Amino acid sequence: MKERIQLAMKSIMGDFFLPKLFIALPIILLLIMPFAAQQDFRQMGVVVVDRDHSSSSARLIQKVDASRTFRVVEVLPNEIDAQPLLDYGKADFMLDIPQDFERDLFSAMTSANISGNSVNMMKGGLGSGYLTNIVMEFASEIRMENISRSSVPVRPVTFNIPTRYMYNQRADLKLFMLPVLLVILMTLLAGFVPAVHPAHPVAYYLICEVVLWFAIALGALLLGIPALQPFSVGGLGSFIISTFILSTCYIFLWLGIAWVVRRVARRPLQAMLTMLFVIMCCIVLSGLFTPVSAMPTWAQYLSRLNPMQYMLQAMRIICLKG
Repeated sequence: MKERIQLAMKSIMGDFFLPKLFIALPIILLLIMPFAAQQDFRQMGVVVVDRDHSSSSARLIQKVDASRTFRVVEVLPNEIDAQPLLDYGKADFMLDIPQDFERDLFSAMTSANISGNSVNMMKGGLGSGYLTNIVMEFASEIRMENISRSSVPVRPVTFNIPTRYMYNQRADLKLFMLPVLLVILMTLLAGFVPAVHPAHPVAYYLICEVVLWFAIALGALLLGIPALQPFSVGGLGSFIISTFILSTCYIFLWLGIAWVVRRVARRPLQAMLTMLFVIMCCIVLSGLFTPVSAMPTWAQYLSRLNPMQYMLQAMRIICLKG
């Protein structure tokens, strides 16, 4: 048995590129790529259409420009001149200050139109919310100044609402993405690579290769455990044991899928394209991009057949909740 495993190891490790890939893939995917996942947008461009030309509209423009999130690109008198800046990407948002803005600030109703570039949906949604909060806060400040000048004292009602982030206290997206990247790494090493690697026709050699691929995928998991330590809120021993048990089942499942695809495919190209199709469908239906509960009914039923969905849920529960 030992000689057979060594022979299978030579067939895999004898390749010039594969051993380097096994080392570089966990390091790049777990230690470098998470820093590319962020929702922190800074210095988003805003073009302002000022139709009022009052002291209040000038104060609002200064307040927007003074924030760390936005920068005022240009102040223009009409929407026709401002729209090209939004179309060509020189500005991300357009703030339209209507006429009589200053007068309406002291009444019950006031308005300011916000148009955002939602090609980047996350940036457009968050930026519109930030800009709306700035405008609403400015309107409240002006009204409070007016109340303080009036002869009748009015005591404003204020609320102190503290916010606490449970399980991910820093609200850091890259920490939330690490379990996802680890599951994708195990899927590639246990599913995609064994499916396209040429197999020995003898069943005994095939068992040795399965053992070797299992060891490679499990080694990638062990390399990823230090990166997951900011998640583990429980004991280190229970964290490693639960992760090891789940990963063992998951790796053997994908090794079985890779074996079926390799037996059915006639050429390595067919196996590669088939596994690529299967893995991409599993990623889309795993809840990585869209929560499973928000998917259509037919997609929710298909996701029940997806092993990646259960592994993602389990890893996030273990890492984030302990």
